[in-house]
Amino acid sequence: MTNSDDAVKNQGEPSPGTLRFIRGAGHVSLVGTLVLFIVLGIVYQDTEAPYAEVWHLILAHFAGGRALNAAVGIQKGFNSYFLLFQSCMQDFIIMFYLYPLFITGYRQVSRLPFVGHVLKDVRRLALRHKDKIAPYGAIGLMVFVIFPFWSTGPLVGVVVGYMLGISTAVTFTMVMLGDIIAVAAWIWAYDRVKDYNHTLALLILVIIFAIAVGGTFYARVLSRKRKRAGAAAPENSTETSPPAKTDDGPAAAPGSKDGPKNSENEAPLPGGATKDS
Repeated sequence: MTNSDDAVKNQGEPSPGTLRFIRGAGHVSLVGTLVLFIVLGIVYQDTEAPYAEVWHLILAHFAGGRALNAAVGIQKGFNSYFLLFQSCMQDFIIMFYLYPLFITGYRQVSRLPFVGHVLKDVRRLALRHKDKIAPYGAIGLMVFVIFPFWSTGPLVGVVVGYMLGISTAVTFTMVMLGDIIAVAAWIWAYDRVKDYNHTLALLILVIIFAIAVGGTFYARVLSRKRKRAGAAAPENSTETSPPAKTDDGPAAAPGSKDGPKNSENEAPLPGGATKDS
């Protein structure tokens, strides 16, 4: 962690055993979910059921999060409970793997090409939001994850909980509960819209996709601007101002052996007196 992490409260610092447990939960969740997806793909390959196309949901989740995942799933006819399960599991798997990396090796991992960029964004977002959540504690953390705004996902939620000093068990419980509620709300809302007007549902799907792509593009542009500004700052600090003019003529350049000369090109007399005194 950097010096700016002094503001982070560490009362909720997870123990090595807790981090191992979280990593283990990630392994079990990943393997179990992949096995389920593969089995469903084989069983329903030659049927009209959409479960052989689960990979569409995975792509939708990575492109637009739980909102796009729910919209694509409802459009394709997936069962609502299955949509809830797979969307939450994708969030949880990412959270289980990246949270220990953030806690134990942020400085080292943040240098990696892809994961490092993700962790830097997560840290920046967590620092931005933690002061808003702090007065409300664990309940505020859950509400933060529920709200359908940009960058309010479970991974940012658990990092905010860590920064606020909330215990790891409470943090994960509230964040996971908030994510389940949020995904269920998206599924219910989109299903109601689809039943009301199929064309409107398609329009909302397109809008969600456009917002997701636009938000990702905007975030990248903003990140590049920050990098350029950070690279330009040291250069600006090393620039020297031009020599100032004085009554006795221009000042000597830095490092020059010749100082300002007398107006009559004579050395000053002893005691500071001049020829005219």
